[in-house]
Amino acid sequence: MAGRVPLARTRDGFIERWLKPAPGTVPPTGGRAPLPGLGKPPTVRRGTARLTGGPGSPYRRRAAVIVSFHRLRGAGYAKLHAHLRYVERPGAGERTAAAELFSAGSDGVPGHERVAAWRDDRHQFRVILAPEDGHRLDMTAYTRAFMAEMEAALGTRLEWVAGIHEKADAAHPRNRHAHIVIRGVDDAGADLVIGREFIRHGMRRIAEELATRQLGQMSQRELDAHLARRAERAGERVRAAGRRGDGRGHD
Repeated sequence: MAGRVPLARTRDGFIERWLKPAPGTVPPTGGRAPLPGLGKPPTVRRGTARLTGGPGSPYRRRAAVIVSFHRLRGAGYAKLHAHLRYVERPGAGERTAAAELFSAGSDGVPGHERVAAWRDDRHQFRVILAPEDGHRLDMTAYTRAFMAEMEAALGTRLEWVAGIHEKADAAHPRNRHAHIVIRGVDDAGADLVIGREFIRHGMRRIAEELATRQLGQMSQRELDAHLARRAERAGERVRAAGRRGDGRGHD
């Protein structure tokens, strides 16, 4: 038909917006930049189910779970390797040995080789898993069980490596805890996004329930000792804040 323009030569305003190269970039041959993010699975926010029930019995085993989020862009990948060196350093592992890395199904994991596939990921998570009774637990088995419970709660397999440290302090003669690095990608290949409340409360609940199942509930004597330690730590924080307030914290 006369005057009709072939479809390949028409312009689509929506597509044209994406085809314009970003400032400072060099477009590929033909003067057009590729469409961004095509083929990447959609991100799913995981761990958003409402937490039910209270904190549990006062006699439950206690655990601390500290989570941090780290981007891999720029210097982030080099910092990931630096963190692995920190985890593996001599004298930090159980009974002052070097901490050997492990994963869900393997011991002696070569961590630096394993995370090479993570270089182009958006981010990764670092977790410190510290049950109060870590000296009574097989921490490698406990960490694997914790991560399996995490997978069930989040609805995805997780790729991770971990090492066990011991760092004695006044309250814990051995203070056995795990350093876990979790890849920021789910089993569908999308960015792993975890709900804020799950990070703040759900992960600790998993850790405490798991420790309680393995060791049983605390006795009254153990609970009294736990409450005394907590009160002592609270007092130390108040005293430290007071020293900072009157300038003595900078001696």
